Amino acid sequence: MSGRIYTSVFDGVTVAALQDLFQITPGVSAVVELLSVHLSQELLVQDAEEEMWTIAIEGHSGAISDGTGGTTPPVVPTNLGNAVAVTVVKANNTTEISGGTKVTHAIHNMNVRVGFDFFWPPEQRLFISPTDAITITLRTLPTSATVGGTVYFREMGGV
Repeated sequence: MSGRIYTSVFDGVTVAALQDLFQITPGVSAVVELLSVHLSQELLVQDAEEEMWTIAIEGHSGAISDGTGGTTPPVVPTNLGNAVAVTVVKANNTTEISGGTKVTHAIHNMNVRVGFDFFWPPEQRLFISPTDAITITLRTLPTSATVGGTVYFREMGGV
């Protein structure tokens, strides 16, 4: 498949509230294919601290407003010679994306002691149009934890 693969990472972030762990918004000339999502935490390691977190993969279209309160981590090409991405990634927005139409594509439960590594098979990958966005959203109020995450996506067009 054509296009370029990029990654974006957050690490060592204290998570103690519901939030969009990642928000991916293509540039006006690109379509994005979500390839994989990886989440883990490093603080809750005892049996008594074990928790299950619900992770929602949600698509957003129409008149959307970006989430706020987080960061805009770098988007890095997996081939360092590739062009800069036109896609914007936001991480850890405690005010979630709003407006427009939201659809839930998937719900996954993450055992915090195991982490979350999800690779979509080619037939099930999600595509994000230039006017839309996708979020990987924490739906369970967690005990405070130090969390890291990585998202891989393919950008087609716009580069």
